[in-house]
Amino acid sequence: MSGEKTFRLLVINPGSTSTKLGIFENETCVCEKTLRHSATELEKYDKVWDQYEFRKKEIVAFLVGAGYDLATFHAVVGRGGLLRPMESGTYRVDQHMISDLRIGYQGQHASNLGGVLAYGIGWDYSLPSYIVDPVAVDEFEPISRFSGMADIPRLSTFHALNIRAVARKAAKDMGKRLDELNLIVAHLGGGITVAALRKGRVIEVNHGMSEGPFSPERAGAVPVLPLVDLCFSGKYDKKTIVRKLVGGGGLVGYLGTNNVSEVESMVKAGNSKARLVLEAMSYQIAVEIGARAVALYGKIDAIILTGGIANVRMVTSWIEERVAFLGKVLRYPGEDELGALAQGGLRVLRGEEVAKIYDAQKKSIGIYFSDSLPEYDRAVQNIESRLKEAGFRFRQPEENLEIVIRNCHGDPAKMHEVIGEFLARKLDLIIAIGSPAATAAKTHLKKRDVPVVCVACFDPVVMGLASSYAGSGNNIAGSSYRVEVAQQIATALEPLVPDLKRLGVVCKSGELQSEIQLDEVREVAARQGFEVTVFDVRTPADLAAAAIHFATQKVQAVFLPADTVSAVADEAALAPVVRSFPTLCALELVIQRGGLAGRIADWDDLCRRGAGLAIEILEGKPPGTLPIYRNPAARTVINPATAKTLGLKLPPAFLESATPVEPLAGTRESAA
Repeated sequence: MSGEKTFRLLVINPGSTSTKLGIFENETCVCEKTLRHSATELEKYDKVWDQYEFRKKEIVAFLVGAGYDLATFHAVVGRGGLLRPMESGTYRVDQHMISDLRIGYQGQHASNLGGVLAYGIGWDYSLPSYIVDPVAVDEFEPISRFSGMADIPRLSTFHALNIRAVARKAAKDMGKRLDELNLIVAHLGGGITVAALRKGRVIEVNHGMSEGPFSPERAGAVPVLPLVDLCFSGKYDKKTIVRKLVGGGGLVGYLGTNNVSEVESMVKAGNSKARLVLEAMSYQIAVEIGARAVALYGKIDAIILTGGIANVRMVTSWIEERVAFLGKVLRYPGEDELGALAQGGLRVLRGEEVAKIYDAQKKSIGIYFSDSLPEYDRAVQNIESRLKEAGFRFRQPEENLEIVIRNCHGDPAKMHEVIGEFLARKLDLIIAIGSPAATAAKTHLKKRDVPVVCVACFDPVVMGLASSYAGSGNNIAGSSYRVEVAQQIATALEPLVPDLKRLGVVCKSGELQSEIQLDEVREVAARQGFEVTVFDVRTPADLAAAAIHFATQKVQAVFLPADTVSAVADEAALAPVVRSFPTLCALELVIQRGGLAGRIADWDDLCRRGAGLAIEILEGKPPGTLPIYRNPAARTVINPATAKTLGLKLPPAFLESATPVEPLAGTRESAA
């Protein structure tokens, strides 16, 4: 166009052993160069990030040698890497993005260097730097994230750069804007992804590594239960299984090659197996396109085939035969990543769109707990409520926080798996609810890089999670539901049994928190002059024998500590003790199941305070400097029905300060 300003851009697309460069003057690539990096050159670098200076020097040396003056360029555009989930578009590279590229937010990959190299070279020559449509593009709606398995959400990972570039080109050829069209775009390459674009947004797409059709070297979606059998057959290790799925799957697995043109030649030569396999791949692509039609309610302006395999007419004709009834089919063979990157930069330089700001402020946290317990449900509710009050938005459009919740269903091995998943996700924060989760945090998370908040556990200091109540000195913060036994006895037992001479104590030997509470009872007994009778239990069924023992020892009251026996004992298991003796209970649900009284932590307050710690950490405070909350809102709780059953007359002063509870109907479990 006459009078159109000419913009010169440097485009950088790093690969594992090469760096592709393009110099563009507007849409025209005036110079293209691939810098090859030998294994010897790269082996000295432990991480992809460490290659930055080496690759930067190589790029600058080439440009200088080719006679280009970087001061004459208008922008540098790099391939986007494995960043946080983000909307499509062109993004200005900033320090927040550099930080995530450096750590490899969703994994280590050579493409992570694209934005970093663009930024570094741009900084040296005062040029703006951009990335365009990285693989981290995620425009899924909530309904698209369900996989059918609660522990595994669906993720958006696809050939975003080429798919969106081709969609824009098709829209232009159709005389429309991209945001006016509904398109299905199938990228057909070494991996195959089929995307549904509704008014320009990719609302549905198969994960390029684990879903959808099989491809030249990937297995795609495979039958799950037979895969599980294969994994546990003892024949293969994890690396081999992964290789069968990615790299050794698809055409490689069936025919020993990933070259589709070679397979086409085999078909033309009369190879019936090759024909069946290639047609099966084409059939699966067509089926995937049909699925995207459903996501668009059948309202489709065009179906687009792109990528290297779109050059193979045998494949595209088989696909078209099956999907033509859905709408017109367009072919845009091959891919031009350098051109797509340049176009993204040009749109910003020309003022056609505004460069987006990378949302590094969007955080992600994981919450896990040991089992399906009422307290844990309340804990999650309190945590989420407090986060909302602090301005965090989740499970809604324009969210700034992602929350991943995992219930371990009483399986310690599952808890270990969940922690592994959280570490792999590189979450900004992990919240462990309850003592079992906190114990797992001590084993697997202490001194890791990720901050951890242990919400409502017995006592982070006593459990070895923190060095002091003033601050853990490590990556862990938390809140404690522990109320000192001396306080429990003084406020919830002495007013009801004023002349205490002999106290029975249920203890699970070998369990740290149970033994600590027993030691505290003995210390109080030594000071106040009453005797202590201990009965060791392993399960709630042992409580009946404990009641008989305490009766023979003529105890006047019984202490039921916060441990895993009291926590899971139902009303029937507790009855022999709680109906025979005044009981001092360290857990509120034990009182609701028939226990008499206790000085109890305010569970809701502890969980909200734990969420407050999480908020402070998300806002930048080091977890090791935050104080451990020690149940400042404890209250005295009484079960009036139990008092009546035992024939106890409750002092008026005690009743004024105590909170009555209603007995629970049925059996419930609690959290120790």
